[in-house]
Amino acid sequence: MNMKKVSGKISIIFSLIIILLSAYSCEKNEYYEEYYEGLNYENIYYKINPNDWTWNSSKGLYECVVDCPKLTADIYENGSVIGQIFLGQQNVDEVQRTLTYTQSYYDQYDNVTYTRTISCDWNVGTVCFYFQDSDLLSPRPDVVYNFKITLLW
Repeated sequence: MNMKKVSGKISIIFSLIIILLSAYSCEKNEYYEEYYEGLNYENIYYKINPNDWTWNSSKGLYECVVDCPKLTADIYENGSVIGQIFLGQQNVDEVQRTLTYTQSYYDQYDNVTYTRTISCDWNVGTVCFYFQDSDLLSPRPDVVYNFKITLLW
């Protein structure tokens, strides 16, 4: 008889736990559905030619500032911005990488390894792309770089 009481209490406790977990998971799903409802985004594409880069000697890097009028104060303060770069040849071996992108290289002529970093930052109405080698003596980029900025609000 005593064993039946213990077994009954365990069943009741187990049932309460299942009910609580079920209720919690329902709330969580409703939260996510509500959160993502009405999410807005816009992709903005930039093609940066080799002559678009400007050397910034104080930072030891090349930079390119572009207008981004859709990056409003509201998006800057309450939304999100994602920067990406396209690498490779379109429709052949192209991939997208999220910025900051870093890649290490070996220079066989000087027998040194260095790291190239391509990054960006933004403020209301503008985006700035950066191109820098770890020796702070980056050569001017000699290829066209394609970037994508995604605004979320």
